Amino acid sequence: MLFRRLFVLISISISFLGAQGVAEQKIQILATADTRAEVLPMDIYSLSPVNMGWAKLASAINDEKRKNQATLLVDCGDMLQGAPMAYIQNRMRPNLPNPIIEIMNTLGYAAAVTGIHDFDFGLDALKKAEKEARFPFIAANLVDSNGKPIFKPFAKISVEGVSVALLGLFAPAAPNILNLQNQPAPVVRGAVETAKEWVPRLRNEEKADLVIAVVHTGAEGPRVVPKSENTAFLLVENVPGLDAVVASQSHQPLATNHNGVPIVQPSPCGQSIASITFTLQRQKGRWIAQFGVPKNIPLDPASSLDPQTLQITEILRFETESYLNTYATQLNADIDGRWSTVEPTPLVQLIHDVQRKATGAQLSAASSPGTHIFIPKGATSVRQFYALAPHENRVARIRITGAQLKAYLEHAATYFNYSYLPDLINRAVPLADYDMISGCSYALDISRPPGKRVTNLKFEGSPVQDDQVFTMAISSYRLAGGGGYMDAIGFNGRHETISREPLRNLLLDYVLAPPTLNLCADSNWRTIPSLDRERVVSVYK
Repeated sequence: MLFRRLFVLISISISFLGAQGVAEQKIQILATADTRAEVLPMDIYSLSPVNMGWAKLASAINDEKRKNQATLLVDCGDMLQGAPMAYIQNRMRPNLPNPIIEIMNTLGYAAAVTGIHDFDFGLDALKKAEKEARFPFIAANLVDSNGKPIFKPFAKISVEGVSVALLGLFAPAAPNILNLQNQPAPVVRGAVETAKEWVPRLRNEEKADLVIAVVHTGAEGPRVVPKSENTAFLLVENVPGLDAVVASQSHQPLATNHNGVPIVQPSPCGQSIASITFTLQRQKGRWIAQFGVPKNIPLDPASSLDPQTLQITEILRFETESYLNTYATQLNADIDGRWSTVEPTPLVQLIHDVQRKATGAQLSAASSPGTHIFIPKGATSVRQFYALAPHENRVARIRITGAQLKAYLEHAATYFNYSYLPDLINRAVPLADYDMISGCSYALDISRPPGKRVTNLKFEGSPVQDDQVFTMAISSYRLAGGGGYMDAIGFNGRHETISREPLRNLLLDYVLAPPTLNLCADSNWRTIPSLDRERVVSVYK
């Protein structure tokens, strides 16, 4: 399940309850999710201020450590990839220490759960980061092709006499593991079945007083990765003995109790910290959790930036800015994303053209990089085009039938509600999971029910036949199940080819090659009825 890192801060204070002589402890868990190598409180593409990033996060963590003398910090993944600085460090300056690991070392982290995107630069890069860390990486359900654990299953830490076991669990499905070049793909065991094996061992053999699942998978997440959306809740419902679950990856703040067990999930990119405050009592020689109070804590907009974090990242931030400010090309017309989900646009056409050129495919399937994207005509920079494909997804070519092509489009069309409803967009489908296809012509009749919306599907002017065969370019994320498209079309085959470089690099090569970039849309598809642009703009406000 299926944007991103999770940090847990456990602090303990001890009090003794008068005449009864019963010891009581207060333990607070603080967690941040999917920090994605963001450092400064700004959108690095638009340069607009955003209340997020490591510089503020480190200040918040240090504030909490000053309030609580005994602390325990744990990371839950997706901290090593995301912002362009991570790309610069991994691909251009691998000789430098990983700045995020340096920050975590400085703050005194005790363990880290690996995330999906932490694999984006390959297993060797991930193992290098692990060696630089002064703490172990943990993931109980991630094994190699021989069944050998890739990382430690758990970390056990004693804090003021309390034994805390942190069980690391990886996402049940992980599209970006396909990015591992020339290496066998890791095997991901079920999170629930793995937890059922480990929790009793942590309780009985390891004598843990608190067992906390630190999980790189979501709680009520969007349709990002099949079968991973509600893992946090499934753990609580099916695994006795868990004291709490801290979740990540579905990118929505959450603080709740489910079946009496606290579940928290903070906002991504360091925008908030989730908290669980436990009360424990000493009973028969063991500390027993009485109850836990979950909450979400947004970062203080007025808080200062941590000077140590700024110092650690200074060199790479400077090199990143220099790279992003590099001149790209002269653009002949504005690239405007506002209507990129409801009509053919140069923005999405650019992605299609790059994908088809990279793979030689007849068709291309791609989503809009965002309705907020706007690149004005004239001189452009790498920064503006980097924003169109910030992830490390590569481009694959697959072979499908005409029936599968239609099924692919029907699945995409679930992005829309009925055209006559006030809310045009189905909020259960993220924008990134709505694909448009280039290389054929079609219409989506959104006055019809889902599953019966694709009309006038043609290839080179002729109606598409069910048994007709096509090659189609898709992202490695789609190929591995992202968005549910492969399940929707019943695709069980393998890709014919996959690019060595991510889509972003292919895109930048394409853009930087000519002195002037002339873009236009193919006008190969439309909605029925045609959608008023003002209505579309209001949807995304």
